Amino acid sequence: MNKVLIVDDDRSVRYALSVELKKCNFIPVEAANGAQAIELVKNNSYDSILLDVIMPDLDGIQTLQEIKKIDQNVPVIIITGYSDISTAVEAIKLGAYDFITKPPEMNKLALTIRRSIEAFELQKEVKHLDTAMETSLEWIFGKSDAIKSIIRQIMQVAWSDFSVIIQGETGTGKSVAAQAIHNLSKRAQKPFQAIDVGIIPETLIESELFGHEKGAYTGADKSKKGFFDRSFRDNQKIKP
Repeated sequence: MNKVLIVDDDRSVRYALSVELKKCNFIPVEAANGAQAIELVKNNSYDSILLDVIMPDLDGIQTLQEIKKIDQNVPVIIITGYSDISTAVEAIKLGAYDFITKPPEMNKLALTIRRSIEAFELQKEVKHLDTAMETSLEWIFGKSDAIKSIIRQIMQVAWSDFSVIIQGETGTGKSVAAQAIHNLSKRAQKPFQAIDVGIIPETLIESELFGHEKGAYTGADKSKKGFFDRSFRDNQKIKP
């Protein structure tokens, strides 16, 4: 069974989570604060970590940073209140796998833990490919420190299910970065469409993205599927 470290300063929360995780066939281990969690991670291995954001002394963000220094790959799931969403997003940027809001719905939490472990195992299996992939990306983008930082971000977000916004001046390689993220993701076998909305007239942008029916406007002599619909239908076609 997989070991899950629960880090929360509230004893009742730790107990409740431990009871539920045992029901889901996990082995729960408890830490009452960030310092204790860090020591446990130094001396033990865990398949996933549940980490509260608001704690005395070392908060969740500080604890996450220290844990990642010890074990860069262990998946960390942030447990946060609705008022702490911005902090949870910051944690994702620092390498957390996902976040769950309080009070956690146990079926969803168990599923998130399992997915984090699956991603962790898959990441270990393909770790030997990372160097080759990074070298390949360096060949495309370059080898400066700034580019290496971007490559690391590309490789990190490619494993997630989060939407990604890429910003930059014209000609800086935004579409190339988007293609790289797609190629490294679990959706790599699905269609990828790059659309330059800048060249689409404002009056036609809605039609191009969402499509239109015959007669929707002057000159619309036939129905047309938009980019979103075509992408969805292509996804449907390639399902086994």
